[in-house]
Amino acid sequence: MSGPVLPNGKGCPESDGDAPATATVPPRPLVTICVLNHNYDRFLADAIDSALAQDYEHVEVVVVDDGSTDRSQEVIAGYGDHLRALCKENGGQGSAVNAGFVAARGEVVMFLDADDILLPGIAGAVAEAFERQPSLAKVQFRMALADAAGTPLGLLVPPRPGALPSGDLRHHVVRFRNYAWQPTSANAHPAWVLDQLLPLPEARYPTHCDAYLAELAPLFGPVRSLDEVGVRYRLHGTNDFAGRRVTPEWIRMKLDQVCANHSRFHALAGRLGVEGSSADPRTALDAAFLTFRLASLKLDRPGHLLASDRARTLVGRGVEAVLRHPHLSLKDRLKRVTWFVVVGASPPPLARRLIEAYIPDGPVRPRWDRAVRGSARSRLGSLLGSGGSPPRRHGLDRPPRGADR
Repeated sequence: MSGPVLPNGKGCPESDGDAPATATVPPRPLVTICVLNHNYDRFLADAIDSALAQDYEHVEVVVVDDGSTDRSQEVIAGYGDHLRALCKENGGQGSAVNAGFVAARGEVVMFLDADDILLPGIAGAVAEAFERQPSLAKVQFRMALADAAGTPLGLLVPPRPGALPSGDLRHHVVRFRNYAWQPTSANAHPAWVLDQLLPLPEARYPTHCDAYLAELAPLFGPVRSLDEVGVRYRLHGTNDFAGRRVTPEWIRMKLDQVCANHSRFHALAGRLGVEGSSADPRTALDAAFLTFRLASLKLDRPGHLLASDRARTLVGRGVEAVLRHPHLSLKDRLKRVTWFVVVGASPPPLARRLIEAYIPDGPVRPRWDRAVRGSARSRLGSLLGSGGSPPRRHGLDRPPRGADR
């Protein structure tokens, strides 16, 4: 079954067929900023304004409203012909991404979650990166964390001097699958790559579409990571990933997505002539996959999807994957190795508490959470100390992963 096709011929082909032809991005590309929204009327105007305010002259703004029941469509209508709006029935993030890409006319596409804010100049920086290296398969950039009001918290993802990887990552992702990649709003993709990867399987990806795109894009060409801070990631208590509780159901969903994504990865690697990929997702030194498998085994052994898994084997393999991964800092290696050893040796009740407190590549980031909450308390204390009234309380949850899944 083929995907939807625009009148200009651009479509979203399925994965079957001949090997995709490589392509490049033309000079001065049109950049489509596609705002993805569902019931974020309180944040939506900030996201749209940040897209419309980009000073790069070749920008179009498309807003996809995924069946909102709040005032979102009223907010969108207020912009008139300054943007193109697509209002659809609720189908999840994957559905919104698919619809937004079909509507996009740009050679470069940026998906912006409606609770995030683009920073000035980032569309131009992305366009310049593609002009300098037209064969890029993806551009990503740093994020600044902000509170629910959009106020910066002084934290970057990743923090400086930490760096995101650039270059040809094909053989890296074959061996390790994961690398330091950014959430949805901190990426830009060439349309010719998205033509090969979309439509997303919507039933499997109601959320976490960033993992799907991030893991497959490097097969098509080099990745460029900019040092610029290009987006403000807002923490407001209802983020899809940040602050989500780790449950057996969440872990099973992640395992299902990883296995399905690996099948797509292996097929694409074969079509593109990238050697070394195995049909079995367990052969890669995938630290994130091993983390989720050990967590699943400890949280829900009867419901664990991979019956042959054993805790001791997963711990050994996980430690090996962590120690061999070239993008991890010494501190991160120590933290991950400790997690594997301690969780693997713990009885299920204690392991559950440990996993719920922290899981690598999961939604829980205790250190960042303390920093975020500490910053919020500091601002609140300043307001009260100066005689002001306390602001409305917002739930500040944990920030997104800065790497991997």
